[in-house]
Amino acid sequence: MAMNSHERSPLDRAGDDDLLLRSAATALHQHTDQRWVEVSGDILVRILSMSRPSHPLQAMSQDGSYQVSELVLVMSLQRALDVIPHSEVTHIRIKAERDRYQAVAIVITVEYPFPIIPIADRIRDVSVRVLEQILGASPEINVSGMHVHVGDVTRGDPKLG
Repeated sequence: MAMNSHERSPLDRAGDDDLLLRSAATALHQHTDQRWVEVSGDILVRILSMSRPSHPLQAMSQDGSYQVSELVLVMSLQRALDVIPHSEVTHIRIKAERDRYQAVAIVITVEYPFPIIPIADRIRDVSVRVLEQILGASPEINVSGMHVHVGDVTRGDPKLG
């Protein structure tokens, strides 16, 4: 295949692409603020703390049925469990099937040397009360549908950590 004098071979154009890529990378490095790492943590905290839509769950009261946000359940549980001494809730996950509550998993950190079983039992009891207050009494809300997982053990109060 003959080439005109004004046409360039694909190998020449590839060299131009490399030069363009290096030029763009250099411009980007010069544009980037040197303190971006410090700012990125703040941005991540803001993103994680933003509210987000959550799954609506069916609830019952004496006046009839209504829906409640899964996020409301998590926040209510967090607030109620926060007062239990020698432990800190680090994660709460609601399991639902369609719009029906099924179970809850709660991850905690426990202060050493306090006994884990009584703390977990208290967390289950408080959780049942909170869920029944919000969702109404139902057979699904029971201690057997709750999983309390000890994710960590620490010396000193985990809430001060």
